[in-house]
Amino acid sequence: MAKTGVGISGSAWVDTGYETNKSESSSVANSTTYLQQARAVLRVTPTMSAGRFFIQAQAELVGNGCQTTGTTCLNAGTVSTDDLWLRIGQWNVWDLKVGRFGGMGGLSHRHGPGHQHL
Repeated sequence: MAKTGVGISGSAWVDTGYETNKSESSSVANSTTYLQQARAVLRVTPTMSAGRFFIQAQAELVGNGCQTTGTTCLNAGTVSTDDLWLRIGQWNVWDLKVGRFGGMGGLSHRHGPGHQHL
């Protein structure tokens, strides 16, 4: 009989910064910069297991607040994915994983025998 499960996890952080630059040159103005950066991640990992075989997917959605000191994103952020993959295999024997994962988009990857079981 097949078993199914969905793992849900995530994280978030906000970093606030302040910088003052005092120039020794009269041709360069002094400046003060306030910066607030943020990142939130929501990870969903559904898994179906039938005996020793499994199929698993993962979608990791990322929202970024401004991550630059310039004025390019003062009122906007970005939404993207870090992980978006599908994996099939036999627990502790073999697996095939395709998709985008860990910033290495499009590569196949073998995790080895340390899989986590349902």
